[in-house]
Amino acid sequence: MLGKQTLFLNVYHVSTPLLSNWQGRSFFAGPCFPWKTPLNIQPNYSSGPTVTNFALQEAIAMGFSQIILGGVDLCFSREGYSHARGSYEAQTGPRFNIVNETRIETNSGWMAPTTQAMAQAALNIDKQAAAAREQGCRIVTTVLDAAKMSNVEYLHQNQIDLPSLDHTAWQTLVRRLPEDSSSSRVAHYQATLEELNRGKDRMQEIGKLCELALKYNDGLFGRGGLKKNFKYKKKLDGIEKQLNRDYQDFVSLIKEFGLRDFVKLASPTASENWSDEEIEAKGRRYYQVYKESAQQLSQLIVKTIERLKLRLEEDQETTDFKQLVQGWNNYMEPGRALLWRKRHPKKVDTFSKETRQELMDIEQTFVNLLSDQKKEANTIDSFKADAHPEHARKKALFLFRRRDVEALQVLHRGLSVLDEDEAAPVRHLIAGNLAELAAQPEQALVEYHAVVNEEFCSSTEEALRRIVSISLKLQNTDYALLGLECLSNISPVYLPQYADLLKLLGDTKQALDLYANYLDKIPGDPLVLMRVGKLYQELGMNQEALTVFRYLCEQDPSNSLFRTLVEKLEAAVTNS
Repeated sequence: MLGKQTLFLNVYHVSTPLLSNWQGRSFFAGPCFPWKTPLNIQPNYSSGPTVTNFALQEAIAMGFSQIILGGVDLCFSREGYSHARGSYEAQTGPRFNIVNETRIETNSGWMAPTTQAMAQAALNIDKQAAAAREQGCRIVTTVLDAAKMSNVEYLHQNQIDLPSLDHTAWQTLVRRLPEDSSSSRVAHYQATLEELNRGKDRMQEIGKLCELALKYNDGLFGRGGLKKNFKYKKKLDGIEKQLNRDYQDFVSLIKEFGLRDFVKLASPTASENWSDEEIEAKGRRYYQVYKESAQQLSQLIVKTIERLKLRLEEDQETTDFKQLVQGWNNYMEPGRALLWRKRHPKKVDTFSKETRQELMDIEQTFVNLLSDQKKEANTIDSFKADAHPEHARKKALFLFRRRDVEALQVLHRGLSVLDEDEAAPVRHLIAGNLAELAAQPEQALVEYHAVVNEEFCSSTEEALRRIVSISLKLQNTDYALLGLECLSNISPVYLPQYADLLKLLGDTKQALDLYANYLDKIPGDPLVLMRVGKLYQELGMNQEALTVFRYLCEQDPSNSLFRTLVEKLEAAVTNS
């Protein structure tokens, strides 16, 4: 998918196997070490929120006079697609599960859905484009439905002026990068190795100081075979001063690395209220966390040193190829075999048949990795979950309540490109929502009936609810009753509403039967019991009504409404 003339820009938030297997040029734009050192370059990267902001920042810094944005839409398509055609995401369909969705104006004037992060990225790119313009750099997009930015010009492809250049864009770009040769790589590796060894030594020194601090903490309280003596307090203070004075950068790193454990040491109670045992335990745990964090960081540095030594071995004139293969396999970087062959083409001719086969085998491992159909299928399956029609159904409920016609139209178009059977009922449901919002109740009923006439699914209940609502507005009580009957078969929670409508229509006997049916399934519901009691009262069945109201009073003696109902009805019965 990516051509050979592709530059991989990254900082330290990058997948290690991706970077180590990368076959082309790459550019690291962040600090090499998490502590102060002359080897750290001055960072020159944008805070994001997307990698596009970072890539644009670097392109501007390289001095280009015109930058054309490709694939930088920063919004969804009219069908709800989030990625370009050919990507895994596009293969699986539109994304229906985006939360906190917002809108952004496009170059065509259409208000496209987008995420909060992409909307923020558009604002940042606009600021970057404004700064670039002041430096004589023009930012252009050719996408009509991309996010509109005041400092990014929209031009048709035919309107873009591409003057002839002495060098290609790639040649211009590569000239801005450091030399990539064996000698430059080895020099970089050796300088890095020296700094890593310094970091490892400092971590080990800090670990030893923490060991001393743990011993002094025991002595302060007379533990560990030491006699209790306040002199250990001064020794502890001395260690803390030494750590903060001589190891300041590394101390900050250790505390950041072990932040969760250090935070657990914080206490809501004032230290003057602590017992000696609590103070001792806190001190011991503090230096244990300190020591463990330093040890873990030291182990990570050692692993980095091991990998760096493998890189040095790759650039040696005489090398142990079996060691290289073992290292590449251990670190899941078979792609480095192809890089090694490209950098040392003549050495392959000196290999034995067995060694040459080893090289071919690990190269094939990399090829297989890139064409792993099982992994590809798993990746596609994970994206398919985002495009499941059920997400669209849930989202439509929210959008319908908000009367968001444009967003519902995007959902409907997205569902129209899906072939899955599950998409059809959701598509009809949303079409019904749109018809309702357009004041076309008859058309809405047609769409909702299309849902109900299909096999029962998650959209059926909502379609029936809408049929009941529209039928009541149109005063079509027969349709409303039919809808409520169907809903009552789905869930008993609809029985009271069904009974209420029957009561209004004068069918009190069936209404009482439905209330009773509901109370059999959900006994003690006070609201429904009160409706039953009042219906008995309306029918002149005062004794039955009194029984219901007394039951409610027993269940909730503090409820004044229930007491009033009982008192009034008792008085009416007495006076009758």
